[in-house]
Amino acid sequence: VEKISREALLTGFSPAALRSREVVRLETSDIRRIVSSSDGAVSSVVCDRDKQLWVADSSSAGSVVRQEAVEGVLNGLKSLNAQSVVTLKATEGELKSFGLDKPACTISIDFFNENSLRRNIFIGERTEEGYYATMGASFDAVFILSTADVTALTSPLTTEHISEKGTK
Repeated sequence: VEKISREALLTGFSPAALRSREVVRLETSDIRRIVSSSDGAVSSVVCDRDKQLWVADSSSAGSVVRQEAVEGVLNGLKSLNAQSVVTLKATEGELKSFGLDKPACTISIDFFNENSLRRNIFIGERTEEGYYATMGASFDAVFILSTADVTALTSPLTTEHISEKGTK
């Protein structure tokens, strides 16, 4: 429960101001798979608990995992906070105006717990503050994520393997 003064209500108060800026907070040891889709490229990695290492998923077979990029994504997912809340419940028209109807990037997260639902972070158009983003299929809210957070989250997780002969 939040107390709001009458003065605040009359001076441009918005219910979005009450919404937490926390987009997601995850226990990274629970994450089994990360799929990043950006600019038509998809990179997918899975956690090999036995080796305590991230490896390329079947959809990225033959690729080399960029461990530092995976660590950057995991660090971002530990506690991802928005710069600001744009809207609490986006309409289809709003999604289009924010570039979220066809996101520039999608980060999908699967968990070891089989009863867990996949989490999706959709990143849209750039703004002066950062990038529009939303979480999941319900489009609970549209946030603005910082450029630094988006850079870490969208870094390619894999690189194509190049053989000794120089062919891919």
